[in-house]
Amino acid sequence: MIQFVRQEETVLSSLDIALLGFKMLKGKDAAGIVKDDENVELLNRLPPLEKFCHKLELHESLRQINILKQKPAFRWPQNYSEKVSQLETVLETFRQELHSRVYAFIPPGKAKYFCRDMLFGQAVWASFPSAAPDIENAGNCLATDLHAAAIYYLMCVVNLGLISLARHLRVIIKKTPLEYAEWQTMIDKLEKKLKQKTVRPPGDKKQQAEARKFYNGLLAEFKFFKELRNDVMHGRSDYTGPQAINAFDRVRDFMQRLADGGICAIDVGNCS
Repeated sequence: MIQFVRQEETVLSSLDIALLGFKMLKGKDAAGIVKDDENVELLNRLPPLEKFCHKLELHESLRQINILKQKPAFRWPQNYSEKVSQLETVLETFRQELHSRVYAFIPPGKAKYFCRDMLFGQAVWASFPSAAPDIENAGNCLATDLHAAAIYYLMCVVNLGLISLARHLRVIIKKTPLEYAEWQTMIDKLEKKLKQKTVRPPGDKKQQAEARKFYNGLLAEFKFFKELRNDVMHGRSDYTGPQAINAFDRVRDFMQRLADGGICAIDVGNCS
């Protein structure tokens, strides 16, 4: 997804300044020959505009820029009147192509979700780096009112959290890697683990009680997310903005609890 900031104001103002300068020179001597240093200064203004045109696929504008670049004074003499006409053509083509593109408006209240890194905070980013793309996609969908899609990506994040918790507690499902296990199967195995006399990390009775409280709290959230995932995967609900934001906040808080509890994805090693 392209984050479109009004970069055209910067690139256009640079060329507008150049055009104004050549118009002034044309007013003094329309037939005067453009000097080498004037061409060099103009060419130095073009890379930002070219980059912007590539980003928005403004092909005709790029063609006009290439024509402009192919006619410097050192190739053959060019007067100020011709240079002004060239620049005007480039700028007009750019504006016309720009207006032909379709843009999406992100409301100010949702801009904080759009194309943002570390939406779930530094701890989650460090403990679950492989979740970063899904977290960013969830934020982008939330910002653009794609509510069901946002919840889908959030459930992908929760899935990584569930697998990480199962690994942390050394859950084993025979003949099935945890990545391919059903959520309910993992939840059942986790509940069985928590009924054992000692759970990770080992400690005295008080520490074990606190550990069970922590893990049981996580499992309660998993059960909520399981119902939400079933609904979104089977298209059973039309989600509203507030529902998607609520899901985003709950998943963020949940992943932060995992990270703060020393639980991480296998791809960053043993962080517990």
